[in-house]
Amino acid sequence: MLNGVTSEKGVTSDTMEEVGGFPKRGAAFERDWTKGSIIRNLLALSWPIMVSQSLNMVGPTIDMIWVGKLGAASIAGVGVAGMAVMVVNSAKMGLDTGARAMIARFVGAGDAKGANHVAQ
Repeated sequence: MLNGVTSEKGVTSDTMEEVGGFPKRGAAFERDWTKGSIIRNLLALSWPIMVSQSLNMVGPTIDMIWVGKLGAASIAGVGVAGMAVMVVNSAKMGLDTGARAMIARFVGAGDAKGANHVAQ
């Protein structure tokens, strides 16, 4: 159940502390992502993913540079292994996305026990 909490400015709001026992964390919960510049909000949400994916692309590139000195067969081996790693990473991302959706549904319903069960 949501309980209103009055802030120092006299504004009543619903906090995450009262929703299923989840702690309130950071400014992301305070920010209204539907207001302001769409581009700015998208960049604020997506920059960690962009940095992570950029770093993930650097690894295979460095592998190709090092292995390129060994010959065509070695480059082909690294390429095939890179595809296998990409398939495994894609499956992992699909499972992570499903788990995130399930956790979000439990959090939205105020069921901390269910969300913790899915997360574990």
